[in-house]
Amino acid sequence: MVAEYGEGIRNPRARQRAFCIGAAPQDVDFTELRELLRTAGVAVTGEMSQHRPEPDPDRYFGKGKLGELKKAAKEADANLIACDDELLPRQERNL
Repeated sequence: MVAEYGEGIRNPRARQRAFCIGAAPQDVDFTELRELLRTAGVAVTGEMSQHRPEPDPDRYFGKGKLGELKKAAKEADANLIACDDELLPRQERNL
C-alpha cells in the first residue's frame, strides 16, 4: 500500500524529507511516526506498508516491495527512509 502524505509537507524545500515505511500483519498506523518526524523538522513525503506476518529478516520488505519503495521514494524526492520498528543492521544496510 502506498499513500501520499501532503499534510506533513509544510516546507517542500526541507533539508530532510522522509518516506515512512512499515511491515505488519494488519494496517500500519503512521500517525505517531509522522508526528515525531514533524517535531524533528522532517517533512514526510509519503508512506508505504506491506502486509506480512513479520518483516523480512534481510531487507525488511520483500524484494518486489523494496523495488516499489525505491521508485516511490525517488518520485517523492525523499532523502530518508523512516521506520517505526527497530531494524537489524543487515536490514538497515539493505534498505
